[in-house]
Amino acid sequence: MFKTSSLALFLLLSFVLCHDHLFAETKVGEIDLSKARSKETAITFNLGGKVSVQCFFYIYGEGNQRLLANAALKNTASKVMHIAYYAAFFDKEKNLIGCARQIAELESGDETTLAGCNIHVPIADLSKITNYQVVFHESEEPIGKK
Repeated sequence: MFKTSSLALFLLLSFVLCHDHLFAETKVGEIDLSKARSKETAITFNLGGKVSVQCFFYIYGEGNQRLLANAALKNTASKVMHIAYYAAFFDKEKNLIGCARQIAELESGDETTLAGCNIHVPIADLSKITNYQVVFHESEEPIGKK
C-alpha cells in the first residue's frame, strides 16, 4: 500500500513541480503520538513557502478519540494564494492507517487554521501509527488549474 501511495505522490509532485507558479513541499518522518494529547503537547513542525504552515498533530477526545492533523497558515505573499494540504499516517510496515486533506484560499496577510483534519480510525489503530507524510502545495492559481 505504501509503495502505491508513494508512487501516486511522486507522480502528483512531478506534475506540480513542472509549473513555475506552484510550490510543493513534502515532509516525511517517524512519529510517537503517545504523549501528544492536546494542542499544548502536540507534535509540531513548520513548512511552506509564501504561505507559512505550522502542522500540529495530537490525539483528541476521551471515549471517541481521533487524530487531529491540523495546520495553522499565514499568507505572507502580496496576493491571494491557494493551498492544498494532505497528511497521511502509517504503521511500522508502512500500511496506511488514515489520512486527511483540506484546501483553502487566503487573501494577502490572512491567517487561518485548517481545523477539520480529523482522522477517525479505531482506537487500537491510533497506537499503531509510527510514521507520517505531509504534502503541501501553494499557488497563485487554484490548485489543479492549468
